[in-house]
Amino acid sequence: SGYWWGLGAAIYIGGTLQYFNATSSLLLYNPGRSTAFLHNSCVTKSGTSCSVNAYLRLNNTKVFLSHLGISHWGSRVELIGVEAHDTQRSAQVFGEAWVTNMLVICRTAHVPVRHCTSGCKGSELAYFQGEFVGFTWYDTGQRHIVTNSTFRNCDGTRVSTCTSSCRNSAVWNLLTHSDQFIPEFMQTT
Repeated sequence: SGYWWGLGAAIYIGGTLQYFNATSSLLLYNPGRSTAFLHNSCVTKSGTSCSVNAYLRLNNTKVFLSHLGISHWGSRVELIGVEAHDTQRSAQVFGEAWVTNMLVICRTAHVPVRHCTSGCKGSELAYFQGEFVGFTWYDTGQRHIVTNSTFRNCDGTRVSTCTSSCRNSAVWNLLTHSDQFIPEFMQTT
């Protein structure tokens, strides 16, 4: 995943597919944050309001050999027992997220086979030479809790196929803004 689109994930939850208008057979896909059904999921309603919000839960899920392991664009998600092996980024989630018992092995002993020898596209080179990250804290106004999780081999200096660009690899990656005009609510962890 991520070969044609840098945000493509092995498991991608988000976006909407809808008709252009009521009389059209043309379908339009928006891959981003237009997922009202993910934002408004409710377990218990009190009249017209929601008293207990629903979370999408992924249990014991394994992703591997991908640019981005899991991408979730909704408001609430639980990642329980997720494993990510040989990914550029294990997960990128929005809204309220609980991540527990996650195992991320940024690079295993697996030596990937390059399918291009010259004229490689950026996405082809990124996997082999680009930086990799254990977990991405992305966007403003997010609330993530990460507990009981293990990250291994996320140090680019210890990976033999790594070039200078992946020497900056790390367990955590955070979205940054100007140090002068920081949004009021960035991240709660």
